[in-house]
Amino acid sequence: MHPTITSSLIGLTILAVLGGPIPASAQPLTRASEPPPRGSFLALQSAVELALQNHPAVQEGNANLKASEARTQQTRSLYYPQVYANADTTAGAGRTNPRFLVGGALLQQNQSIFAAGVIANQRIYDFGVTSNLVESSQLAERAQGQDVNARRALVVLNVQRTYLNSLKRRKLVQIAEETVRERGLIAGQIEALYRQQLKSKLDWNLVRVELVNAESFLIRSRNDLKSSYADLNRAMGVAGQDDYVLEDLAIDVKPTRPLDTLIGESLSHPEIQRLKEQTASAEAKLRATKQQYLPTISALASGGTFEPFDARQNQQTGGWWTAGALVSMPLFTGFLIENQVHEARAQRNA
Repeated sequence: MHPTITSSLIGLTILAVLGGPIPASAQPLTRASEPPPRGSFLALQSAVELALQNHPAVQEGNANLKASEARTQQTRSLYYPQVYANADTTAGAGRTNPRFLVGGALLQQNQSIFAAGVIANQRIYDFGVTSNLVESSQLAERAQGQDVNARRALVVLNVQRTYLNSLKRRKLVQIAEETVRERGLIAGQIEALYRQQLKSKLDWNLVRVELVNAESFLIRSRNDLKSSYADLNRAMGVAGQDDYVLEDLAIDVKPTRPLDTLIGESLSHPEIQRLKEQTASAEAKLRATKQQYLPTISALASGGTFEPFDARQNQQTGGWWTAGALVSMPLFTGFLIENQVHEARAQRNA
């Protein structure tokens, strides 16, 4: 290979390997962004912003985070009263609440009845089931947030790598074009000397071979450059163009930090933090599942109106209300709780 090409390859390789990363914004971008038109300028920071907005991996992570936030709010709903409205009507010998009557008592005088009301149920104490479920959901939400951070970091890394690779490919094209021009001039000079019988045909053939090799390298370099632009578009998550004007970046060679420092920083990586949050979430869910064996204390309140639509019936009509307390404890659930405990324990150990 030509010495100029070799030296440029070394320089661009150093740029791609030792160039310092550009941090991404901690907050997701909100404005819509489209890839620049063909042949326009594309800065590295603009490429990073495009990727953080459009890459499917980041969008999937953000959607999963919103779903996790919604699940946390669903779990917190157990702290609040559950209020329902109901209305029913019957006609004939039936009654609006016949389930507590024996079968023979259902045969009563034909009558039309309408009843409507509201019932509220407030969980008072459940021995930590709700609190552990809420804690598990919150930890799962934080784990999903760390997953979003990891996805964003990986997307930024891929954009930086493909951007630097495109810079290297563009430089190789420039070097190959210059080499073709130089080989063309030399081939023209040798051909002129050969015509004047001052150079042998072997010399002319040798420079022609060098020119053909340089032209072949130029074609490969241009193809590699277009391929690198396609890789850059894929890293940004957009259907972009096959030609950009890239930003010239300065080479920043930094000394290698001690291994212990690198290991310590790697322990704070979002992937590690996500696993810790997931483990804590699974443990909280396991505690909540085990506590389902214990009683649940709730308060009930209901009120409504009753109308038989028959003046001949000597029945009290109008509004009514009732209130009470309920203590429920599972005795047999078809092994539901047992298998929920097995599932939660397996998820914790996974």
